Amino acid sequence: MEFYVDKLDEILQAMKQQREILQKEYDSCPDGRLNMTKQGDRYRYFHARNVNGRTVYKGITGDKDVQMRLARKEFLGQTLEGIDRDIGLMGSMVRKFTTFDPASVIGEMKRAYRSLPEK
Repeated sequence: MEFYVDKLDEILQAMKQQREILQKEYDSCPDGRLNMTKQGDRYRYFHARNVNGRTVYKGITGDKDVQMRLARKEFLGQTLEGIDRDIGLMGSMVRKFTTFDPASVIGEMKRAYRSLPEK
């Protein structure tokens, strides 16, 4: 059963590595967030940033690159929240996983059951 714990731990480590990669990409994104309004049949895009405690909006309808980077940032933020939750769950599972190895099971039993008479 130790095989299963090793595999779970391997998956957990891979998730942590993926999280680090996503966090680096998230940190490289521009500050602020993407806002959108609809005027008639057109959409207008704004870059909303917090400057000195106030939210400042800058029109970026013509700047597709900034739009995509801010949209990517939102996607990465949602992904990081999910992976953080999954890492917590997986870590809990690895810590609580019960092995079925006879030696470890016997070691956890009450003393009266550890040394039974031979048949």
